[in-house]
Amino acid sequence: MNDQVNASMSDYEGNLLFYFNGCSIVDADHQLIENGDSINYDADWWWGIADCKYGYSGPNNTIIIQDPGKNNNYYIFHKTWEYIKYKNKIDEGIFGLKYTYVDTKENNGKFKVTKKNVLINKDTVMSGYLHAVKHINGKDWWLIDLKETPNVGTPTNKHIIYLLNSSGPHVHSIQQFGPNFSDNSSACGGSRFSPDGNKWVYYCKRDGLWMLDFNRETGELSNYKYHNISHEKSAGGLEWSGNSRFLYISTL
Repeated sequence: MNDQVNASMSDYEGNLLFYFNGCSIVDADHQLIENGDSINYDADWWWGIADCKYGYSGPNNTIIIQDPGKNNNYYIFHKTWEYIKYKNKIDEGIFGLKYTYVDTKENNGKFKVTKKNVLINKDTVMSGYLHAVKHINGKDWWLIDLKETPNVGTPTNKHIIYLLNSSGPHVHSIQQFGPNFSDNSSACGGSRFSPDGNKWVYYCKRDGLWMLDFNRETGELSNYKYHNISHEKSAGGLEWSGNSRFLYISTL
């Protein structure tokens, strides 16, 4: 299915270590690693996706990053769908960013999940748009996620900046740029850091293209620019060229 979670990690030589479908983590032999089940578990949502028979919902909701403090360990950042109460209405949504932690030296080298479904930030966020770039120190990482404007609730334009360092992940800052996100921005587009890490872009059909400068030392966004790029389809994506000069917008 084309809208499911799909993330994997290899070693420096390109050999597969493990992969993740949003529900479970398996090794290169396609065997469940110890404690690698029930990721993103929510009884109501899992029932609706056939107990994760075909994987978990939501592209661009997951990213795997090596622990800056321990080269053999990995953080899997992920978002859990659930039913959330917005004022007097119950609707599907995502309540914050979580992580699950994989140690590849545990269990006699067969890997083990030592932490699972740990909530980093307790807030409603959009589906998709999760991306990361390396800190200017070459060791730590920045991640950006976006707060959701719900169908029933307060409009927002909040950009949530996370820092992952040897102490673990935490919210570094919340920055506000541009107009408020539309109430149907969730999962309708994509966001990307440029390969050189100097720019971050957001695109959704309803909101257009937002381009901002990014400081990889301080984690600050700046110099907001808007481009009115529209199309007829409901969703799209974007990607940079390898030299960070060109940005490509695509649609379904």
